Amino acid sequence: MNRHTERRPGLARMMLIGSLALLAACGTVQVGSDFDLQTFSAKVQHRVTKQDDIRSWLGEPASKGVVVDTQGHRLAKWTYYFGHGQASDMKQARLKYLEVQFDSDGRVAAYNWSQ
Repeated sequence: MNRHTERRPGLARMMLIGSLALLAACGTVQVGSDFDLQTFSAKVQHRVTKQDDIRSWLGEPASKGVVVDTQGHRLAKWTYYFGHGQASDMKQARLKYLEVQFDSDGRVAAYNWSQ
């Protein structure tokens, strides 16, 4: 085996990695699961809507946590987010974010969203 033959596998590997990087740069990037913010906005009622309602409208949240308000009350927090765009031009990406907080009875205490 000569020196020229030994370099080919490394060169092929580098070309493959380079090709994958180019494809990724041109590809679509998606983060999170899409959800219908309009359905949420139209249906949600403060201190009436329950966690099961939110789950049936939007599906499972991307994350769950706890928030402690200024009076020391602990609120369950569900977060939904979705992002979609071209890796080569993230300035044109579409993002939406929803955070829902629930009281101890599992009813909507507060929420915020951005799009």
